[in-house]
Amino acid sequence: VVIVGETNAGKSTLLNLLLNEEKAIVSDIHGTTRDVIEDVVNIQGISFRFIDTAGIRDTGDEVETMGIERTFQKIDQASIIILMIDTTQFNEKIEKVADRIIPKIQDKKLIIAFNKIDKISDEERAILDEEFLPHILADRLYLSAKYKQNTEQLEKILLHAANLPQLSENDVIVTN
Repeated sequence: VVIVGETNAGKSTLLNLLLNEEKAIVSDIHGTTRDVIEDVVNIQGISFRFIDTAGIRDTGDEVETMGIERTFQKIDQASIIILMIDTTQFNEKIEKVADRIIPKIQDKKLIIAFNKIDKISDEERAILDEEFLPHILADRLYLSAKYKQNTEQLEKILLHAANLPQLSENDVIVTN
């Protein structure tokens, strides 16, 4: 599961929340995450490898550009993409980021996570639903990674996205 989005959307905060530890550095400085950070989490018996990536933006910083290139490499390798959107910074730049990501995820499961919902009104939330990629088929989720709001819903969506077959008591399972 690759977590992608613009800088300061809350990607590292979400990773730390899912891992239940402070693995990624979180700050208000754009471009804090420059390399891929990943770890495995077990959710209801299913192992998910979560990958936090550098925020996608136009930058002249050579090291940050290398991190953004790695973000796109991880998108290519992923099965599930969480596109993090900072609801307080919704503007045309976010649509540009989405336009760079959407073509790369044709056979992948997309989850659009609108973060920082604790800072917006219900009216603003409705506008996001109507205006942000209405033509894209994806699960949509409103959460606050910082305050752990609606993270249980994210786990449910992830379990559904894993698309594992249902087992009956007569099925044979081979393990090692």
